Amino acid sequence: MSMRFLMLMVSGMLLSGCGDASNLEKIESFEGKLRATYGDKPGSAAYGIVKSSVAGESWLATIHGYPDNESVCEELIAEYNESPEMSVLAGNYRCDPIVGR
Repeated sequence: MSMRFLMLMVSGMLLSGCGDASNLEKIESFEGKLRATYGDKPGSAAYGIVKSSVAGESWLATIHGYPDNESVCEELIAEYNESPEMSVLAGNYRCDPIVGR
């Protein structure tokens, strides 16, 4: 059995326990607080780096404080989308604008 396959199996087992309602509520609360904090700031909109994979969607980072947050975000994810072998779990990265709710 290859090491990569073994790592994927262990990752899958660990992630399978992450979907209960309490964790989802905590994530939604956290994302709501981020949106409330960064969504109405003047200047360049803040962006979140989001990864879509077999495990679902994950908010990985928030990009803010740059003159052009979107271009910084796109620059950060470009290499990961171009070279999927850099990630342990296959998936796509994207930049989502953070807007207030």
